[in-house]
Amino acid sequence: MPMTEPHRVFVVVDRDYGQRLSELAQTGPVWIVDTPANRTAAQQIWAANPNRSHLEGITTFKVPEGSSSEDILINELDTIDLHHGTYSANPPYTILNVIGTAITARVKAELAQFGFDEFQETPQGFCAVRPIRWRQTSGSRVPHSGCERACPTGPESGICQRHRRSALHVEPSRFC
Repeated sequence: MPMTEPHRVFVVVDRDYGQRLSELAQTGPVWIVDTPANRTAAQQIWAANPNRSHLEGITTFKVPEGSSSEDILINELDTIDLHHGTYSANPPYTILNVIGTAITARVKAELAQFGFDEFQETPQGFCAVRPIRWRQTSGSRVPHSGCERACPTGPESGICQRHRRSALHVEPSRFC
């Protein structure tokens, strides 16, 4: 069954985001680069909310020294998709809010590999949106995000003929 609100994940690649994390953490799951300032803020949230799972809470991740914000984001995409995608979350995420880097052609190309095809700049970074994909299984619809929108019938048809999956499109202007 289709959901009413899409699932959003925040990715913070700002090394000095720190105490702003507390407010952001109230809006959805956050993946944040592990720096002293960010880790201190994350630890405070973990202590106050010990029962939050990775699907709701804060996840920190380490990066090599000197990595650009763009590289940090790109290198973490596989892991984020593994933890919040079709096979780990119900509903899977369809909106990625990124804080701390701009949308570039390289980032767009990498996100396109995960089905993201609409992008909107925000004051702190950008928002990426992908359609929700559904596949029919024994009378129920199961989300699937791996199908490209370049299907023979096009996204507006609502059904991917190649993969026999219907799609629910999410407008970025409504959720970013």
